[in-house]
Amino acid sequence: PFPADLVALFATRWCETEVCNGGFDQFFFNPTGIVAPDAVAGFRTIGQVKCASVVERAIALFGVDYPREQLDRQKWMERRGAGRPRGPAQRPGGPAARLIDRGTSRPAPMR
Repeated sequence: PFPADLVALFATRWCETEVCNGGFDQFFFNPTGIVAPDAVAGFRTIGQVKCASVVERAIALFGVDYPREQLDRQKWMERRGAGRPRGPAQRPGGPAARLIDRGTSRPAPMR
């Protein structure tokens, strides 16, 4: 119902907001994680190729089929020790936390 470019822009904003607030674990755990694949497209559209790559690698942790359903993402995270994010700091040791720990950083704030 909405133009693809509008969806992608909306997705980049939610991704940035969630990741900068509580990391990828928060983004994927919350309902907004549904837009992760759209955020990759959005970051590419606005020329933020490095951000798109980081989000793409975080999505790849889920395997071939990214779970758009929130409950499916939460179950996957809990099976891998991520569980519920604990606040503004990303949960140490979760799969997405390890992505950040490897020095790939997180999407830079859009200004």
